[in-house]
Amino acid sequence: MDVVAGRLQGIGSVGSTTHEAGATIMPGNGGFETLTIKGDYIGKGGTVEIATVLGDDNSQTSRLAITGSTSGAGIVKVTNRDGLGAMTKEGIRIISVGGTSDAAFTLQGDFITKAGEQAVVGGAYAYMLQKNGVANSNDGAWHMPA
Repeated sequence: MDVVAGRLQGIGSVGSTTHEAGATIMPGNGGFETLTIKGDYIGKGGTVEIATVLGDDNSQTSRLAITGSTSGAGIVKVTNRDGLGAMTKEGIRIISVGGTSDAAFTLQGDFITKAGEQAVVGGAYAYMLQKNGVANSNDGAWHMPA
C-alpha cells in the first residue's frame, strides 16, 4: 500500500506500506487502538500520529505495529490525552517492529530540552522518542521515556 497523501486511520491491518511526505498514518478511531502493518514499512517523510495518556510505562496509547522490517525516515507526532506525566523505566511503547528496525523516526514535539531534543510535555515530565528499550536494548521498538 502506498500512502501518498491524506490520512490512513483506523484499526485492523494493512499490507506492506510506503509512507510519503505529506501523508499521515494514525492508528485508532479516536481511542487507544492498534493499526498493524503486516509486512514492511518504508518511510519517505510521512507523519505517524499517536494519541496517548502521558504517564508511566503502562499508559493507554494508540500503537503502530509493524510485523516486518522498517527503513527510511518518518515523523512522529504525539498528542497527550490528559496525561499528568510520570517517571518511566522503558517508556511508553508506541511503535513495535517485528523485523529489522532501520527506519529513523523523529519526534515533532511541543518542547525542546536543554540538550536540544524534541519532547512532548506531560505534567512536569518531558517525553522524548527513543529507539529500543532499556531492558531489551535491541527490541527495535520506539518508546517515549520520561
